[in-house]
Amino acid sequence: MACGSASSGNCGQLCISPWTQNSGLNIKDLKTVMVGGSSPRIAAVKTGQSDFTVVTGSGKVEGEKAELKVNVNMAMNLPFHSLVQSRPEK
Repeated sequence: MACGSASSGNCGQLCISPWTQNSGLNIKDLKTVMVGGSSPRIAAVKTGQSDFTVVTGSGKVEGEKAELKVNVNMAMNLPFHSLVQSRPEK
């Protein structure tokens, strides 16, 4: 499973750790794909380059317009709006 990220060790990567634990995934099994800001990360999910990503509030709107699924909305638990998105299941 691949996570689209802006850079190694950024806040987005830290956000996915609790999510992976709650989902029964091992964070060590995740591959990080460095693709840049929200728009490139959303494009990476849409094209299958990554399986999910973490975005801020404006990225949430962009992801929803791209018909990505919001898996976890972490805005209530973090001092910034973040969420994990993935391609909708077919």
